[in-house]
Parts: sequence; structure tokens; C-alpha cells
Amino acid sequence: MDHKSFHMALELWEMGWEQLTSTPSRLTAEPMERAERDRFFTQVTANAYVDNYTGIRISSSGRRFYIVNATVWNLVDEQGIYRGQAATFVDYKYIYRVPDQRGARCNYANSSR
Repeated sequence: MDHKSFHMALELWEMGWEQLTSTPSRLTAEPMERAERDRFFTQVTANAYVDNYTGIRISSSGRRFYIVNATVWNLVDEQGIYRGQAATFVDYKYIYRVPDQRGARCNYANSSR
């Protein structure tokens, strides 16, 4: 991971390196988004990688954001043993909850990148 990517990940997830690298990725998705995330990662496992993924994630403080157009791939070691999955993306959008005209709350995504 390059220096810029390192800092972007720490800022987005609002975690230190140890916490970020030890947190199971399923916990960075909101509970209501986890079933969709699981279906997506099943596709990655079957196909070795998937690109153009967009999904909602949540930081350690509860701040919500979209990952936009990510590429996700399987990690295997030198012996070909599956070790997990990795992702790369450049674009993300923070999600804000704002009242609509009736006073109900709705999501609004604001581009950050």
C-alpha cells in the first residue's frame, strides 16, 4: 500500500493501522448491507476478482460512505493457498442524512474524490 492509500484508508475508516488491519471487513458494512456484501464476495471468490463494485461502508465512528468502482480480488500465497481478499478504489462519497421537504430523513451522497 502506498503512502497516500495508507492515509486515505485510515481517514475513511477512522482507525489506526492495527485496528484497521485486524477488523474483519464484514464489520465495516452496516448490518443491513452485510447480506449484499456477502453475495458480492461469493462472486469474487468464484471469479478471482470483480471490478466496478460500489457499496456502502461505515467508519469506526459510524460515518457512512460509498466505495465507488472498486476492484476486489482474491489473495493467495506462493503455495496457492487462499488467504483472503483485497480491494482498491479511488473514488468514494460520504453519505449524509438530511431532512426532505416533509421532514423525513433521506440519504444524500456528497462526492469527496
